[in-house]
Amino acid sequence: MWGEATRASMEQILNDDTVTSKDHPDGLFSTSCLSHGTWGTMIDGQLWLPIVRDWFFDLGEKTQYYRLMETCSVEEGGLELPCNPAQHCRFEPKPKLPPHLKKCAKTMMKLKCVESYGNKKECLKCVKRNRKKFSKSGCNKKLVKTICKFAESNEIGKK
Repeated sequence: MWGEATRASMEQILNDDTVTSKDHPDGLFSTSCLSHGTWGTMIDGQLWLPIVRDWFFDLGEKTQYYRLMETCSVEEGGLELPCNPAQHCRFEPKPKLPPHLKKCAKTMMKLKCVESYGNKKECLKCVKRNRKKFSKSGCNKKLVKTICKFAESNEIGKK
């Protein structure tokens, strides 16, 4: 919804849809980037600062660039993610959990050793009481401590 509202607002600028007439049209430089307002972000080889300067002071040297909006192609039902090729703009998905960590966490939840905002010490005691069941799940001391610590301050196991 937020994205749709933002694009609709930007379309008004691109189409010069204003309530009052202006001698000087509005400008737009909207990159598809996670880091907004950074110096090196470009659209069509153009940096934002020279365009804004030209627009603000009405110099008329870069009027063809006053309305640059970078868009990404999105597959049906897909997420619209930053697509600017600059290194600082890209969306880097988090790596998936290794299978052994998933298996360990599932076992801990099944045995009710781990719960959202649970006590880390109680979590560790529960694992200790059920250590034989955990040996088959790929758990080790370091993984158990990590999962118990994470559960103590985060919502886990919720849908």
